[in-house]
Amino acid sequence: MSRSVDAFYKYITGIPVIKGQQLTGDKLPTSIIGAGLVLDSDSEFAFVQNQFDHQAFETLYKHLMTSLLDVSSTPGIVLGKTDISNLSEVSIKLLFSLSNLKAMISEKYIKDSMKMRYNKVRRLLELQGIVFNDDEWNTLDIVFQYAMPQSEKDIIDNLSKLREMSAISVESVLGHSPYTTDINSELERLSGERVNNDTSNDDDNKTVTN
Repeated sequence: MSRSVDAFYKYITGIPVIKGQQLTGDKLPTSIIGAGLVLDSDSEFAFVQNQFDHQAFETLYKHLMTSLLDVSSTPGIVLGKTDISNLSEVSIKLLFSLSNLKAMISEKYIKDSMKMRYNKVRRLLELQGIVFNDDEWNTLDIVFQYAMPQSEKDIIDNLSKLREMSAISVESVLGHSPYTTDINSELERLSGERVNNDTSNDDDNKTVTN
């Protein structure tokens, strides 16, 4: 695209072309502007320009954007390049399938490099007298969250069902919840609420007994 634009602006005035014989025998003057030419009766003079209009530029731009979207595995709907209807969770997953695949490949390389860095950090900590066993060190992990459009209602419903089945912990529910930003502080608040509720229940029971 840059070459096409440069070519368009560089030759926007065109290249002077003479067809036929020049009567004076002199070449086209290049040192002054507005010089006249004396041509034979069957001679022609014109500026030849590149045939590059806005339609050609638009076509070139569309091809470039399509190529960039293909290389980056980005769905065209993200940038408003395509319009689709009847969006559902399944159709969104299909649209972002290539993006998720590329993200998983990038995640693998990032995790491998970060684990190498963690091993260096572990060695430095051991030199300072801070030693971790393998079980403790293996709990260190990196979690990636993909920015894929999802229905928050569906996420909450799925988490609620898993919690009712006792198939997921409260900490994991908070970690996957779209409304939770700080898991540790939220766990502390929940613990405080449980303590307050237990205290209130004990006070009520004592009052009833008396």
